[in-house]
Order: sequence, then C-alpha cells, then structure tokens
Amino acid sequence: MATPADAPEILTAEGNPRSHDTPWYNKEEPEVSAAARKLLREWSEVKDDNIVGRVMALRDKAWNVFPFPCIGQYRFLDLVLPTLPIYTDLLTLLKNPSTNFLDLGCCLGQELRQLALDGVSPSQLYGSDLSAQYLELGYELFGDHEKFSKATFIAADVFNEEEKEGEGLRALEGKMDAIYTGSFFHLFDYSLQALVAKRAVKLLKPTPGVLVLGRQIGNAKPGEYPRRISGGTRFRHDAATWKKLWEEVGAETGTKWDAQVQTEEWSGEFRKDNQWVRSQPEQTIRLRFVIRRIE
Repeated sequence: MATPADAPEILTAEGNPRSHDTPWYNKEEPEVSAAARKLLREWSEVKDDNIVGRVMALRDKAWNVFPFPCIGQYRFLDLVLPTLPIYTDLLTLLKNPSTNFLDLGCCLGQELRQLALDGVSPSQLYGSDLSAQYLELGYELFGDHEKFSKATFIAADVFNEEEKEGEGLRALEGKMDAIYTGSFFHLFDYSLQALVAKRAVKLLKPTPGVLVLGRQIGNAKPGEYPRRISGGTRFRHDAATWKKLWEEVGAETGTKWDAQVQTEEWSGEFRKDNQWVRSQPEQTIRLRFVIRRIE
C-alpha cells in the first residue's frame, strides 16, 4: 500500500474519510470469486456459508485502518498472480527451496496464501506493506497464525532507505528471486515510481533471470494525472513509457531489463452506476507485466 498521506481525505461533505457514504465503499455483499472462495475454503477451512460474513467484517476493520478504494471495493480478495501467464513457470522456480518471493505492497497477503496453497513453502514467502495492521488483519482473515508462521511479513515504507542494516526491507536486499507488485506502482508519480523500481533492483538477487511482475492501471495517453483524493499526481503508463522507465532504471543501476507488457481495456471492475468508475480518466487501460533482468 501507499503512504498514509495517500489515504482518502475528501470523501464526504462532513470530511469523514472513513464514512460509508463514499463512491468506493461497497455497501452490498461482495461477489466473492470462485478463486477466493477456494482459497478460503481450502487454505483457511472456512465453510462456504461463513465466507461472505467473514469477508465483510474483515473489510470494515481494514477500512478503519486506511480507507483505500481497494479496501472499500473488496479488492483484497483479488488473486491476480495466478492469472499471469508466467505463473506456472513461477511455481516451478519456487520449487527450489533456495528461492524467495516478495509481494511488495501485499495488503492482506492473499497472493502469498495462494502460492502456499499451490505448494510453495511459506518459509520462501515474504510480504511487505506500510501498515502492520493490514498484515495482522491478513492473519485474521485467513485464520493462519500457526499455519503461515514461517512466512515473513515486514511493515515498512518502500521509500525509507535509512533503515538500519538487517532491519525492514534492508534485511531482504539481494535475497529475492521474484517480486510481485499488484496495483502498486500506479499509486505514485513518475519520479517516485523510479525510486520504487530502483529499490526493487536492490531487493532482488544481483543475477540475470530475476523477476518483477504484476499489474497496474495505465492510460492510452500516458502522463501525470491528478490525484482526485489527496492531491499531487500519479503517472499512468502505456506499454512504451513503462518499458522506458525500466530502461532508465537499468542505466542508473548498471543493470539491463527486458520488460514484457500486455495492455487491455479497463472498464472498471466496479458497478457501472458507481461514481468511482465514472471518475476514472478517459482511455484508462490495465497493464500486466513481467520484467526480467538480462544483464
């Protein structure tokens, strides 16, 4: 997730950022996907009849921590990683017990639980989020304090490079084989995205073949777009500008990266009558990417 300053600030006439009368707080019961139901049923042993109530109760706890749109709209149930074409190869890679995987901006850690369900040892799985409360709520949602105890979660700010050696994200530098960033880079302007990318380079093992993969919102007309919530801008990429960013990061870090990008139309996963959908910039698209170090 992003920094606290990115939390929604102007959501109601009363100025209450945690109001339920915001465009992105879904008051209806969530439509829990088959994949999310399977994860909760098979990993967490939650009965089908209890899934919706459990999810709704947990969502409201998370909303009171930071009321991000992804929380209000139940996006923490998304399981995007298994839909990427590289997923089968990723599972093969992670069968090697010396490999490590980091979900950067992991929210409640749903992608990590899916990897564990698919056979990856929790000891190889790492998750980082700014909010320690989100990490704890992940354990509450999945009911797996003991079962997932060998996974490593770190509450840290990706922009804080003043951490002491061996603490926070610095403890992971040079140890990761793959980093997943789901709906993360697009939270920031271009300069901050470059900083995140360079931090990812530091976190990865310094060898060809390491990966950065994920998805994000972009735009067919790339550029800085205003934050409608908290001010400032967010850079929305198309395939060309996303590749260009990684070329620049490579030049600045003495590395070289092959960025494979797929773009697709984004009509909004939310209800069509929802103001949040209508507020999106025109020509919004979605990018799925696999970035592999080649030198």
